[in-house]
Amino acid sequence: MLSKINFSVFGRRVNLLAKIAKDRTEWVAGIGNRTEDGQYIVFLDYDGVPLDYIEDEIKFLQDNYYLSSAYIFFTGNGYHVIFLEKMSIGELLRIMDSSTCDKDYREVPLLNNRRIWVLRQTRKKNNGIKYLKEIRGVEYYRKRSKAHSLYLISRYGIKIDIKRNNFDKSETLVTASYYIKGE
Repeated sequence: MLSKINFSVFGRRVNLLAKIAKDRTEWVAGIGNRTEDGQYIVFLDYDGVPLDYIEDEIKFLQDNYYLSSAYIFFTGNGYHVIFLEKMSIGELLRIMDSSTCDKDYREVPLLNNRRIWVLRQTRKKNNGIKYLKEIRGVEYYRKRSKAHSLYLISRYGIKIDIKRNNFDKSETLVTASYYIKGE
């Protein structure tokens, strides 16, 4: 639970942010969406949202934000979606705000100085990540992340033609390890 409290003391504004959560007891690892040149790719995390709803939303995002293929993964209690197009943090936030992805997932990275969104790649509570499918979109002018593409190819066997498409040259991927809430 995330709570914000704002008040004034002696003519000064005080902003407090508090989060109540279970103890973090399980260690997991994931990949970050920031690219080596300071841009971002779109990561979306959906908990408890039906797959057909997510698929409709992906098509909306593809049409309205000029995004090509979306890669969908099942997490055990929800879905992860990855688009490979690179963009500024401002555009990323507009896309996330246009989606129904998890609110905490969208907002928590903005509360710290890292500004990196991470999608878990290891097992959590006996649930691994499973690649489901690709929803193809029109290929546009945007550069795409080669590092993230190579990761998806090697980890999940996804067929991505990095020679044919408009990819950057970087092969550096941001990774993260962190604790999550226990049972």
